[in-house]
Amino acid sequence: MKWEYYISLYVHTYCLGRGLAASSLIAYEHELVCFQDYMIRKRSIENPCHSRMIDIHSYMEYLRKEKSCKNWAVKRSICVLKGFFKYLVSRGFINPNDLPTYLFPRIKNGSRIVKDVLSRNEVKKILKSIGDKTVIDVRDKTIIYLLYSTGIRAGECEKLTGKDIDIDGASIKVRGKGGHERTIPLVKEAVRHLKRYLKVRGEVDPDKPFFKSRLRTNVTRKVIYQRLKIYVRRC
Repeated sequence: MKWEYYISLYVHTYCLGRGLAASSLIAYEHELVCFQDYMIRKRSIENPCHSRMIDIHSYMEYLRKEKSCKNWAVKRSICVLKGFFKYLVSRGFINPNDLPTYLFPRIKNGSRIVKDVLSRNEVKKILKSIGDKTVIDVRDKTIIYLLYSTGIRAGECEKLTGKDIDIDGASIKVRGKGGHERTIPLVKEAVRHLKRYLKVRGEVDPDKPFFKSRLRTNVTRKVIYQRLKIYVRRC
């Protein structure tokens, strides 16, 4: 059996069974395919079960020197590989004594750069640039205010359903990474925006996406980014 079999088994059986998001599954598979490509081209290893610690070290150097990856990117790759090889051990494909990532050294993250964030006045300016004439205007303003006032991720906003929005209780239920749920209280202005959106949008199915597109499909994370960029450029 070759790389494709083991990678598919790990990502689409084990990781999927753990409830990882689709974006995480894609990222894991991408990391493993890159490792596979390196191992076949540079190390002539056709089966992951034949990997050794020296191969992992060699891959780290390849990422740093030839791919110019930062420490955080190398660390991310190694974390994926550790999970992958531990899975192969648990399934009996690799002997525990031959685990190539055993006692692998920790990688320092290095200095972190503080991200540039919007000021309160900049957010106000963006919200003012959005009209109130269409359902899409009201929807976008509600989404942006919700992101700003609660700190939820765009991907979490995408997953909100009708039953996750508690207008009377002034809170929303959010499903984050790994399927973890948390309840977030809402400020009065956020509740006002949600009520206005419900009024112009109409009846909401408790089990369907809360924010809809013109075609009645859910508003994806990608769409949220695209809409926000439009308003930022407008400002």
